Formats: sequence, C-alpha cells, structure tokens
Amino acid sequence: MKKNITSIIIMALLGLNVVLTSIILFAMVPSLNKVNTLVTKVSNAVDLDLGNLQEAGTGELTIADKTVYTMTGSLNGMLKSGTDGKMHYVAIDSIAFTLNNKAQSFGDVNTNIASYETNINDVITGVFGEYSIDQVAAKQDEIKQKVMEGVSHLFSKADCFVDVTFSNLRYQ
Repeated sequence: MKKNITSIIIMALLGLNVVLTSIILFAMVPSLNKVNTLVTKVSNAVDLDLGNLQEAGTGELTIADKTVYTMTGSLNGMLKSGTDGKMHYVAIDSIAFTLNNKAQSFGDVNTNIASYETNINDVITGVFGEYSIDQVAAKQDEIKQKVMEGVSHLFSKADCFVDVTFSNLRYQ
C-alpha cells in the first residue's frame, strides 16, 4: 500500500510540474519575443551608424577591400586666430585617403580623385581654418571626420571614403 501512495504522490507532482511549466512557457514567450524585437531594432540602428565601415553580414573591411590614395605634394594653411591673437599655421607633408573598393562609388572616385586634388586641398584648408591652434591638438578626430564629410560631399556624397591620414601634421 505504501508503494502505491508514493507512486500516486510522484505522479501528482509530475502532473503539477507539467502544468506549471506550460504556464511559465505561455507567460514568457510573448515577453521574449518583445525583447528579441528590441534587440533586433537596436542592432539594425548600430549597423546604420557604422555605414561604410561594415557591409551587411560580412563584418569589418579586410585589407584587400581597401585602397589607399596618397595625394601628391604638401599642404600649408592658416588656422583660426587663437586666444593670443596671433596668426597660426598648419603644415601637412602628405594626405592619404583609405577607400572601400567594394563601395558603389569607388570606381568614379578612384578614376577622378587625382584631378580633384586642388579641390580636396581647399576643403582640408577650410576645415583647418575653423579651428584654433589649441583646438587642433584636442580635436584631431573631429577634424578628420569633417574632412571626410567635405571630400565625400565633393564627390556627390560618395560612400567609399573610410579614413583620412595626415602625415607629419605640424602646427604653430
């Protein structure tokens, strides 16, 4: 008789466990679907911000996906007058742009960039002219971003520009 009562109690607890598990399952699935939707939306928003640095599903660009174009000649320009009231200057030995060769605009930009060097120098000089000598030291990333935006705009908002590098940047 004891074995039967123990078996009945075990069977009752097993049935209760199945009922409670199904209740939890039906209560949690809608919440998990909402969380999954939120995570998907956030990840899509992050992918949009990365823009030309990543392509959907492939991750970051490899070295084979990049082409470096180095402009000929050096660049000299004036900076915005600082708090001391004196004129300050910037000098760059060479400027190099990293281009994404998988971007749609790469073909047009790569064939025409050499003929636009004067215009690109004008964009870069204009960007540096917006900053004082103190700001140039502190905001180099911001300056690079503005240069890339200006040059991209020069090429009808081309999406192939990945990075810009200033070789031997000096300011005084």
